[in-house]
Amino acid sequence: MAIIKGQTGLYETVGSSVKIGNYKTKEPIGSTVNFIDANTNGGNGFFKGGVQHGNFKSASTTYQDGVASGSVEYEQTSDEEIFNLDITTTSEPIDTHPDFKTKIGGAQGAPIHQALFEEGVFKGFPVKYSKKNDGPIGALNSRGLPAQFGDQNRMAGVTSYLNASATWTMSFKSDQTPSINGLGKRMEPEGDAPTPKGRNWLYVGFSATFTSPAKGDRRKKTIGTITKEWRLSGRRGWDKDIYGDA
Repeated sequence: MAIIKGQTGLYETVGSSVKIGNYKTKEPIGSTVNFIDANTNGGNGFFKGGVQHGNFKSASTTYQDGVASGSVEYEQTSDEEIFNLDITTTSEPIDTHPDFKTKIGGAQGAPIHQALFEEGVFKGFPVKYSKKNDGPIGALNSRGLPAQFGDQNRMAGVTSYLNASATWTMSFKSDQTPSINGLGKRMEPEGDAPTPKGRNWLYVGFSATFTSPAKGDRRKKTIGTITKEWRLSGRRGWDKDIYGDA
């Protein structure tokens, strides 16, 4: 359901409904709203001034069999902010897993699943559990059955794991390019970005796209589309000594 700001009412649009109330939309501004209502003044009365789809531009209304219908058009403004959260997974080395030392591979001198180490550095897991390897075998083999020497190692071939990752962006209209201050630094994103416990955000960059006014049109101000981006850390957080705080 699209949400815009104006007098309270409910209107049917193409493919959805538009609730008119004192709310803020996360959708792009500058749009045309088609409506159906029993009020012949719906277009001109309900959609004027201060709406979050942009500045009121025009409205047209028709009236037939007791029902008013028509459309309202809004101009784009430069003060609307649109936030977006993208969540995905990234591949990380298995020995960086927070449970590696306690449940997965252990450490040199106290391996789990007979993990192999060389000068303290993890080198992998053997294909099979063997009495020749250091450390106890796992509780289960690769088939999920109680493990015995000679069975395939449950962790054989495991070199990485998937770790949740996310990016947070804020898009808005402006006639100025953002400052590069804070780039590559730890900071809280603008907007209400969710932050899982133990993680933090890094300001990683922005994009700015400007379209020049028509030749000779000196009255028109150049307005650009700005998108700022933050990246969520792994479970250990972005290191303060490496990245610092903005």
